Amino acid sequence: MRLPLQRFFYLQLPLWCSLTAGAVWSHGAYSVMLERYNQDIQGNPQNYLKRAERAYLILEHQDTSQASVEDIDTLLSHPQWRNEGVRLKAIRLHLQGRFDEAAPLIQQNIRDNIYLQEQARLLADIELSKKDTAAAITAYRAAWEHDSDETDYIDLLNLHQGRGKPPEELLRQGLNFYPRSPGAVQSIFEVYFAAGDPASLKTALEISGRADSSLWPFSVDWKIRHAQVLLSLKRAHDAEPVLMAALDLLDGDARLKVEDGEVIRKQIFTLLEASRK
Repeated sequence: MRLPLQRFFYLQLPLWCSLTAGAVWSHGAYSVMLERYNQDIQGNPQNYLKRAERAYLILEHQDTSQASVEDIDTLLSHPQWRNEGVRLKAIRLHLQGRFDEAAPLIQQNIRDNIYLQEQARLLADIELSKKDTAAAITAYRAAWEHDSDETDYIDLLNLHQGRGKPPEELLRQGLNFYPRSPGAVQSIFEVYFAAGDPASLKTALEISGRADSSLWPFSVDWKIRHAQVLLSLKRAHDAEPVLMAALDLLDGDARLKVEDGEVIRKQIFTLLEASRK
């Protein structure tokens, strides 16, 4: 499994850099933006900030030609801008698929704490290309531990798919870090529910019960999840009222009727039937 490439490494440049780039982004197409950078740099070749922004813009558009090399080499030659240079060089090598050259540079960047989160994502992608999921997990965990980014956390759980249940410590950390995050809580719930052993189902029940009763009490999805755990624990008599409450919410929400209400309704009735056997 390889996660979407853009998710791995295209983080913002530092704020003082991204604000400038953002102002340009709003004025037109890539070619127009690039021409503005070209003009600015032609007028002042020592504008390292503009060079960093231009190289980043080019790479962000998946351009691996020589267009960014001049900027990268210029940044590398200036001690105060070298970190930007090695960061951009790593991205370019990665985009070109030159993983044997990219990996040592990325690893050094991680050791030097140069855009650690971004570079760890790059390294994880390289490891996944070699089907070394364990190494990818190690790299991705470094990215998550550096910045506690929720997206990194969810991706880290996804990397564990097919390798058994993630470490309990990692799951508990997620519950502590993101107690009210729909995406993180659902991902953690699904891990415990899929594990299926009594202890995991008990934890899944705690998560779904809290989600259903206090976090998202008007969520049909969470009521269904809660009922599914109850059924797995042979508590059909407790599952039925939860499913009836989900059905009431479904009937009262016009949006669900228009969207995928029939699919959800069939799911609820299937579970109701199971609860009455």
